[in-house]
Amino acid sequence: MADRREGRHPTPADDCGLALLAVVVFLAVLAAVVASGLHVSIRQSRIARATSAAAPALYAAESGLSAALAAWDAERVDGLPVGGAVMMGAGALATGDRYQTRVTRLSRFAETGEEDAGGGGYHLLASVGAVRGPGGGRRVVARLLRAPEPARWCCHAAIVSGGGVDVSGGATVSGVDHRPVSGGGDCDGRQDERAGAMIGPAGRVHVDPGSRLEGAPSVATVGPELSLLRAEAAAAFQELARSAEIVVPAGTLLDRLRPVVDGAERCDTGEATNWGEPADPGHPCFDYLPIVHARGDLLLQTGGRGQGVLLVEGDLEVRGDLEFHGLIMIQGQLSWQGARSRGAVILLRDDEARARVVGGGELGYSGCALERALRSPKLVSPHPLAQFSWLEILEEG
Repeated sequence: MADRREGRHPTPADDCGLALLAVVVFLAVLAAVVASGLHVSIRQSRIARATSAAAPALYAAESGLSAALAAWDAERVDGLPVGGAVMMGAGALATGDRYQTRVTRLSRFAETGEEDAGGGGYHLLASVGAVRGPGGGRRVVARLLRAPEPARWCCHAAIVSGGGVDVSGGATVSGVDHRPVSGGGDCDGRQDERAGAMIGPAGRVHVDPGSRLEGAPSVATVGPELSLLRAEAAAAFQELARSAEIVVPAGTLLDRLRPVVDGAERCDTGEATNWGEPADPGHPCFDYLPIVHARGDLLLQTGGRGQGVLLVEGDLEVRGDLEFHGLIMIQGQLSWQGARSRGAVILLRDDEARARVVGGGELGYSGCALERALRSPKLVSPHPLAQFSWLEILEEG
C-alpha cells in the first residue's frame, strides 16, 4: 500500500502569531521613528534657544567693547608689560545682560628703559557677554587696537620757533613750570623747567629792556633735530585736526571766549565760543578741553578763558586779556599781545616764521596744563585697526 502524505493547513493560531509579529515589528519601527523625531525636535529646540540667547549675548559683548573704549584708562594700560593684562571693567545693560572686559598688551612701539615706558603699541581688548538667567547664552568678542605713540614732539620749551622770538613791551616768555591758577585739580606735584625758547640755527632772539626770556636754558638753539621735531608735530597737527570739536573758518575774528553752561547746569559743548574753564575745578566745564581747529588766520581780540588744544593753519594774532591753558600749534606766525598762556606754543612753518610777544603778554610753560590737554580720550585712546580688527573667540566645552 502506497504511503499518502497529506499537507498541513494553517490553523487560526498560526495566523494570530503572524499578525502579532507584524504588529511588534511595526511598533518597533514606529517607536524608532518617534524617538528619532523627538531627538531631532529636542536638538532643534536647543539650537533655537542657543541661537535666541546668542544674539543678546553678542550685543552685550559688543557693548562692553564700546564702553571700554569710551572710558579707556590710559594710565593703567600704559603701565602694562608686553603680555600683561588687566580688567577694564564690567557692566549691565537695561535687559539685565552683562559684560566684562579685559585688555592684554601685545607690543610696544618703543622701549625707553624707564619703568613706565608707555610707548604706545598694540592691544587686544576682549569682552565677554552673558545673558541673564539660568542657561543664558555667552559670547566672547575682541578687537585689535593700536595705541598712539607718546607725543615726543611736545613740549621742549615755552615756545618753539625756527625763525626766532621777539619779546618786548614788558612781555615775558618763561620755561619755568607754572602751576595753573587752580592747582590743576588733578595734576601731581612734580615741576619741570624747560627752555624759554627753542630756535633753529638761523633763528634770532630779541629781548628789550623791561621784558624777560627765562628758562633752562633761556634759549636753546638746535639743528637738524628741530626739523624732525617739527615734522612730527606737523603730522600730529593733521591727526588732531581730524578730531576737532570746534572748527573755525579762515579769517575769523573772535571777540568773546568764555565757559558756557546750559539750563541743566551742564557744560554746553555745542557753543563755539566755549573753550572750557581752566581756572575753577568746580565748574562744569573744567573737564572740557576741546580741540579747536582754525582753518586759516585767526584773530582773538577778547578777554575770557579757554583750554585744550588750539590748531591754527595760518597766522595767529591775540589781543586782550585772554588766558589760555594748553597747547597751541601754528602753521604761520604768532603775534601775542597782552594775553597769557600756560602750556606751550609750537610754530610749525619754516625758519621764516617768527613769534612776537609784546604789550605785557606772557607765554609760560606748564607741564600740568599740557598733561590735562593731551590726556583727552581722543588723544590717548587706542583706535581699532582698519581691517581685521574684530574677531569672535570660540570657547571649548
